[in-house]
Amino acid sequence: MNKLKTEHIIAIIGVIIAIIGIIYSQIPREFEITIYIKDADTGKNIPGEIRVNDDKNPTRINQETGTTIFLKKGSFTIHAVSEGYYPKVETQERIQTPINITMERITARTDEPLSFYGWDKWNDELTVKQGATANEIIVSGKISDSAGVNNNSLPLNLQGKTLVLFFSDTGKSQFTLNRMVKLTYNKNDSLLRPVNENLINGEYIPARDTPSGIGIEYIIPGNFDGKLGLVFYQVDLKDLSITAWYK
Repeated sequence: MNKLKTEHIIAIIGVIIAIIGIIYSQIPREFEITIYIKDADTGKNIPGEIRVNDDKNPTRINQETGTTIFLKKGSFTIHAVSEGYYPKVETQERIQTPINITMERITARTDEPLSFYGWDKWNDELTVKQGATANEIIVSGKISDSAGVNNNSLPLNLQGKTLVLFFSDTGKSQFTLNRMVKLTYNKNDSLLRPVNENLINGEYIPARDTPSGIGIEYIIPGNFDGKLGLVFYQVDLKDLSITAWYK
């Protein structure tokens, strides 16, 4: 009797172990991966940022030691940016370490900076600070309705030129329905549509960081009268960086 009871207990233990093994096998495993960004010509490490798959918040890559991240088994896509280099999108079919992402340097830049000096804010809910350069501003503030900045006296020789806007640190802010900002022009504040981005609600560009070297582009119309404006609507901005160039 005791023998049968012992065999019964052993059988139950075996079943439990088997079930635990099946459950464990179904748990997605994470692998520790070190990522480097390298100059395509010299092979030297360079600093930068990556986003994996649909991640909204970038991960900084340390120039000296690389950066370790955790990935689940399977294919994944890495979006890499580095100042002065063309952005890179790379798909890996399997896990391996380290991962070296090579990037090509931008050898020449034909863009000219568009200064934010002389731009005025409207609505005191918005805070505007000058960035590291004349063509960068950093905006903050919880906007209950709408707020923005504009300049009424920009040079008319911008007619026919292409305005290029870059945005960074968007992950710190909160955007209602993912609406980030819209661009207006002329005294009647007409909507200016970008040529390389779809608009939300037909007006606002979606909230996301722009890759280095690939900004949001707008062609300044031939009837431009010297006024440009940036308009935010129902947002909670926290140190959103905006940089402007034209070409």
